[in-house]
Amino acid sequence: LGPVTFRQSSAGTTMFRLIKKERGLALRMFNEELSLYRQYATLPSTSRHPIPGGECTVDHKLPFSRRVKLSPSIKKAICSSNDLRDEFLSFFQDRGHKIVAPSSVYPKRQEGSYFVNAGMNQFKELFLRTGDAESEFTRLRRAVDSQPCIRIGGRHDDLNDVGYDTYHHTMFEMLGNWSFGDYGKETACRQMWKFLTEVLGLPPKSLYVTYFGGCPELDLPADDETRDIWLTLGVSDQKLMAFGFDHNFWRADQAAGGGLCGPATEIHVDYRALSGTEDLNCARCLVNSGDPQVVELWNCVFITHRLLQDSLGKNSLLPLPNLNVDTGMGLERLASVMQGVMTTYDTDIYSPLVSLIETESKSITGSAPSTYQGHFHCPRPTSEDAIGASSPDAEASPGHFGSLIQSLFSRHKTQCEKKATTWKRQPVFAPLLRDVAYRVLADHSRALALALQDGLLPGRQGIQLKLRHLIYRASRAAVLCDLDSPEKPQLLGRLVAEIVRNASCVNRVFDVQGPSARRPAAVTPDQASDIISQELHEFVPRLMKMEAAFQTCLDEIGPGDSLTAEQVDRLLSGHYGAPISWDMLCAQARWYGLQPPPPPQPPSGRTPVDTARGSRKTTRVHRTPPITGAAVTALLAGLSASQVAVTNDYPKYAVNRVSECNEHNNKTAGHVTYVVQPILATLSAIIMPPSKLEASALPTIVHDPSLLTQTLSTLTNSADVFGMVFDSSNFFSPSGGQAGDTGHIICPISKKVIFEVESTETYSQGGKENGWVVHWVRPSGDSTASLPRSLQFILSPDKNRRSGLTMHHTAQHLLNWAFAEELKPLQRPTQVSPDTATMDALSPQADSSGTFHYGSRVQPDRCYVKLTVLTGTPTEEAEDLTFLQDLICRVEERCRAVIAADLPINVKVMTWTEISEISSVRRYPWEVYPPSVRVVSIGDLVDVQLPQDSQHSAELCGGTHLQRTGDLEDIVVVAVRSRTRSIKEFVAIAGSRAREARRYGSALLARIRSLETLSESAPADAELARQLQLLASDIDAVLGQHLSGHRHTVLPFLQRCEVEGSRARLPGLLGRVKASLKASGHDLLETELSHALSNTPADDANPLTMEFAFDKVNRVSYEQSDAGQSIA
Repeated sequence: LGPVTFRQSSAGTTMFRLIKKERGLALRMFNEELSLYRQYATLPSTSRHPIPGGECTVDHKLPFSRRVKLSPSIKKAICSSNDLRDEFLSFFQDRGHKIVAPSSVYPKRQEGSYFVNAGMNQFKELFLRTGDAESEFTRLRRAVDSQPCIRIGGRHDDLNDVGYDTYHHTMFEMLGNWSFGDYGKETACRQMWKFLTEVLGLPPKSLYVTYFGGCPELDLPADDETRDIWLTLGVSDQKLMAFGFDHNFWRADQAAGGGLCGPATEIHVDYRALSGTEDLNCARCLVNSGDPQVVELWNCVFITHRLLQDSLGKNSLLPLPNLNVDTGMGLERLASVMQGVMTTYDTDIYSPLVSLIETESKSITGSAPSTYQGHFHCPRPTSEDAIGASSPDAEASPGHFGSLIQSLFSRHKTQCEKKATTWKRQPVFAPLLRDVAYRVLADHSRALALALQDGLLPGRQGIQLKLRHLIYRASRAAVLCDLDSPEKPQLLGRLVAEIVRNASCVNRVFDVQGPSARRPAAVTPDQASDIISQELHEFVPRLMKMEAAFQTCLDEIGPGDSLTAEQVDRLLSGHYGAPISWDMLCAQARWYGLQPPPPPQPPSGRTPVDTARGSRKTTRVHRTPPITGAAVTALLAGLSASQVAVTNDYPKYAVNRVSECNEHNNKTAGHVTYVVQPILATLSAIIMPPSKLEASALPTIVHDPSLLTQTLSTLTNSADVFGMVFDSSNFFSPSGGQAGDTGHIICPISKKVIFEVESTETYSQGGKENGWVVHWVRPSGDSTASLPRSLQFILSPDKNRRSGLTMHHTAQHLLNWAFAEELKPLQRPTQVSPDTATMDALSPQADSSGTFHYGSRVQPDRCYVKLTVLTGTPTEEAEDLTFLQDLICRVEERCRAVIAADLPINVKVMTWTEISEISSVRRYPWEVYPPSVRVVSIGDLVDVQLPQDSQHSAELCGGTHLQRTGDLEDIVVVAVRSRTRSIKEFVAIAGSRAREARRYGSALLARIRSLETLSESAPADAELARQLQLLASDIDAVLGQHLSGHRHTVLPFLQRCEVEGSRARLPGLLGRVKASLKASGHDLLETELSHALSNTPADDANPLTMEFAFDKVNRVSYEQSDAGQSIA
């Protein structure tokens, strides 16, 4: 039963009657059962009858209206969205808050959210106080910002409501202010109330306030302190309400928010009461009910705890040392309040987009579309509608394209079947769907533009797949409602391009920039439009088929409002025609008035996020650590509680550069290796992972020095993997894309290997810079190796593996720089200010408007560079290949020039303050960097900024690197993998293997050209025919080799393309030679047999065995065997 509040009676009494005798409740009963009503500031009504002094509107809701009357007290001079943002930032800046630059929406590595979906994400380490070094950002005590957010998937998934209700969006801008242990609840509430009622002038009577009413399950009391603060600030008791854990206890997920949580207080606004008149009806029952009349406006969280979960799924609360304040208010909702409109789509944020949709739609289709009317509900059906007749609007289809689909796939049905289907389901109300299409287009274009500017691109899994879903949903709605061309949709691309163009003209000033601050746009408006067009090029041919399949399924649906599980499975599997993806199925169901089906349950042991991001795992050289998930949390807690000192892993950077010498003349041969110096380390702890049969068990930690030797003796005689933690380590753990070390743990006395290190992992708490390096080892099996009496061991990483990793990590940095330099000429002119253009040129994320680096992987024998290559929509695949060949050729030339220059490679540890002065240092938005970072530069690191056209590169990197570029010897790209049309992954090798691959490729091409020249005149030469056959066989063997094959069979990508073209021409050349032989009377088979017999050793006692396939007698290949030669 909803709570009911009261107004003063006509007699003017100031006391509210909480209990009435006629309700049958005595005062004694109220006192005994007061705890039952603790969640309310005033006792809820036990009925819905009007109360003297107050009235509940639940039984007679007012009709929906897009516009409401505003009180004269509202400051209309600051009602625009830009003015509201500026006013908000200035208000808190005047109260000691630093304006912090918004962070990129690119999610951090290993975070659970798809995108940055809240303003608090970049401040997580400040709440937890995990930073080990001081910087201007980590010293923040008060902050204010305006953070663009994208919410798709996860706990905050409102995608299926976007366009259908008045306020949900996939992209929104969150205004927030923060206190990191500085001020408390009273200051936070007072600032919120003052800003809304005094600065903006909102009538206090239009605001409702909620607070946390307690949670017995977590032993959390009601937040009476906050309730009393609001009462002190003048909030009426009838406007103050308490809610439980679901509404007023905020918690962040473990990955993105570190489990931060605390009680929340929220301010809700009643649109009807914005007029400020006295004769207002009560709207308490509409708070948190989903009614568009009363919506949440501002949320304030008092972060007091961390919500942790053990391996058994039990929740526990860990108190924080200080109270932190985290507030958030959507700019779009605030604008709707200040502009007197009940929907965010009628604000100055969305109105220009709606107008742009109408203009561009007319330009694309050639006819003026139906204008936006703001429909959110279907009209009530009349009696005629129930028997199949309806109004013209209701009878109309969403558009010509939708009509075509319905007509094509209903011809096989009889009139009786059609009538039966009609009365079961209400007709589609075309004006409503047109308005939904307008809203979906406007909303999704904003989210896509923001993601593209931050370097995210649509793809096949994870967040890239979510962006692809937005493109498909928006374009589908536009096509079905005749707003876009069904053959070549262009509307969405034009909208996104215009948003990117307008955003590039905005230049704001901030007091502080965090490590994940947004950078200038990674794409130009034209490139953003091209990306959308590329995605739709593959989607458009499938759209009609998917709509037809869903229409066929609709014919089977009864009068219910949802699909059955069997129908969902059939739609996914393609039973009704073309298979439909899960996301498109949800969009179709919502479009046709059905409830979106519940999400499929992920397989056991995997989260929905893991399922959505795909099951394909990244190839890793080192083995998977024995513990994951909850076991890692337990391990960190155990090591911390046992006071095991963190590992000093700085010795991993101590390497010796060794030049190999020629054995004959003792001169330097030119090849250089890097050797990690073995160190003597003391064992601190032993970690025994839980058995695979006991998934819920936790790892065992042995840290007592008196037990370490005994435990080691027991483990040495087993074959199990266990972990060893030392006070220092020279092993490199996987980080920044570089694979980890393997190696040996040696007895310092006998110098024999006791344990083989299979992998290493660094475990740290809350993103701290230092952590525990766990060496996952297995006994070597050497029975002669004995344990030392002391706890000291020699740690020796595999020098060959480390040398390969070091070389290819440096090669990857050089390739990053070379690709960025070569793709700069692809930048297209855009209408931006000179200041913005300068910022784009110095962007550390977007090296140019033609490329955006997505990181890389480094393995001992190769490196991977993944980046965007935006060249417009290719018309032919051959054109794309030609462009890539030319690009790779120029990139390799740049790299060889830097290698020949033998530039020094410098490493410098710097703070964020110092890095902010060097804008050319590349950083990646998905990485979490500590306050002090290593800057790896090729060439000298300039104090101010790096020359943009020089042979220099600078990146934030914690990996291992060479000392001079000449040690690379050579770099060649051996493969190109196209993850999407825009994202390319280049595979490269370096060192002597690259040099030999280039030589082998050149020799093979020279052999091909020689035989092609001899074959041009088609001579009747049997030996030439045999050489052509051998060449074809050798080429097939080389092209079929994997990258892990023999070094001489790895071809550079450029030479591979030439070889593939020559292989395609060989059958024609061989055919002409054979035709000449046949015309001259030569028997090719007889010639081949004679050649085989002549090469058979005379003393060979084994007979020559020949097997013939007469139907394939022209295919003769040779196989060398130990017994001699045989022809198969």
